[in-house]
Amino acid sequence: MTRHPPPGGARVCFHVALWTCLIGPVVTVTHACPFGHARAAAPALPRAVARRVELLVGQSPARGQGLTARYRLTRSSSLLYEPLRAAGSLVFTPGSLELRDDGPDGATTRLLGDALTIVANDPALAAGPAAAREGLAGRRWLQARLFALLAARDAAALLAGTEVSAPRGPGVQLDLAPPRTHPARRQVRQLRVRLAPDTGEILALELTEAGGDVVTLELSDHRRTD
Repeated sequence: MTRHPPPGGARVCFHVALWTCLIGPVVTVTHACPFGHARAAAPALPRAVARRVELLVGQSPARGQGLTARYRLTRSSSLLYEPLRAAGSLVFTPGSLELRDDGPDGATTRLLGDALTIVANDPALAAGPAAAREGLAGRRWLQARLFALLAARDAAALLAGTEVSAPRGPGVQLDLAPPRTHPARRQVRQLRVRLAPDTGEILALELTEAGGDVVTLELSDHRRTD
């Protein structure tokens, strides 16, 4: 299969390619969850999984709901000559998310409620393409997980409509995936979350798409806000 080098002068399109698989309109999925009121009706989580979920959400009363951080984002694909990369600043508040690439050749992605916009930092650059409708189920599932992970307060929201496991190996990691019968499975194979062992903050998100492409978002310089 031929690998294609990235074309010049289209950074905003690169940004869309990196991010539209991660974000889309918010969706609420109602399923039994082994936390809160659903605890008695749902099977208990494996001990290793429960410990990781508790690490993520258990410190929420002591920290703000908002988050700012630096990010590095990489997309790897067999169709690309080399991985696509971007770096910038992330600002999350309940119900909104902004990712602004560094420099004028990047783009700014904003999610506010159901509205998604991706705009070039340089106004002279063309706008990126709209997200494809056929991937809507996958984008909805991923956005629901992304917002729940960044908020780090609601285990039920994180686990709703999700298969969860704790992979073996170094570090504190959690694997999330749509159930095999979920429409999102046609786009998303797995979302791996790496957590800081002391604070529970997210260090990295690694998305494996159904086609084999991998999108990695690494976070640093976390700061919680009210």
